[in-house]
Amino acid sequence: MTSVLIVEDQRMPRENMEHLVEDSGRYRRVASLSTAEMALAQCARHSVDLVLMDVCTKGSRDGIDVAAEIKARYPETKVIIITSMVEESYLKRAKAAGAESFWYKDVSPESLLEVMDRTMAGESLYPDRTPETRLGQVSSTQLTPGRSRCCGWCVRGWNMRRSPQSWASPPAP
Repeated sequence: MTSVLIVEDQRMPRENMEHLVEDSGRYRRVASLSTAEMALAQCARHSVDLVLMDVCTKGSRDGIDVAAEIKARYPETKVIIITSMVEESYLKRAKAAGAESFWYKDVSPESLLEVMDRTMAGESLYPDRTPETRLGQVSSTQLTPGRSRCCGWCVRGWNMRRSPQSWASPPAP
């Protein structure tokens, strides 16, 4: 039976994943965590075949960064990055971290169980692009990269009165 570590900070999605794993008959839950930081310790304590890793978890560590560490220390452990946030950089970062697959919680046409099965069978599943989202009257697919970046700065409260020379690199959130 395939051992699974679930890393998800929100209670309801975490419980849904727990039930999915336990009811599958072919997966066994090793642990469920709300912080990515604790995933490395769990992998050291238990033999983990598959990690379901949320990008944004409680604590100070990003799920993709921890996934990269897991892949470096335990290359035989497969990782599926999971998120509900439609952020293009997550796809690139997850691939660079060595995660086998990527799944959007809310919009993926494949079920998580299907993605788990196919990942454990050796496939690497990534969406071709981020899903379309609506930003008021505009679709995310209508924004140029520059306009998308500007929207991100506005969401983070970036001060547009800064000197134009500093516009290329906004402050960290």
